[in-house]
Amino acid sequence: TPEMDDMIYQSSQKKNISIGNNYSSDKKSLENSFDSPIIPERSEPETDAKERFNPQAEYQRLKAKRQKPLGNRKKSKLEAELGQFTDDASYYKAHGGTAFKRGFNASKSKELRLKQNLERKATILAELDKLRGHV
Repeated sequence: TPEMDDMIYQSSQKKNISIGNNYSSDKKSLENSFDSPIIPERSEPETDAKERFNPQAEYQRLKAKRQKPLGNRKKSKLEAELGQFTDDASYYKAHGGTAFKRGFNASKSKELRLKQNLERKATILAELDKLRGHV
């Protein structure tokens, strides 16, 4: 029927208009958002980058801070040895780097083991301080 066709045509025209209006309003809001970019505020005053960066001072700082691989390995080994002395009972146990040292220390009296382990802990702490640069 012609009336039905006319109604369908008019409803489709309204949809196109509403879609077109939404699109144009979306486009306008996007255009407005790009017109004024958000600029972050700087807390520091702007200075020349060459004035802030001193290569010689940076070289000296990095050279002094550099850790050598062998020193790091020795530090970690000493820290692991120090970890053996976690509680009071561990001072009476036979500690040593090799099986011979552990067996030899086990043959000593408990008082002698305690004294030797205390000396060993003091030596380890002194060596760690020396490696860390606290001396």
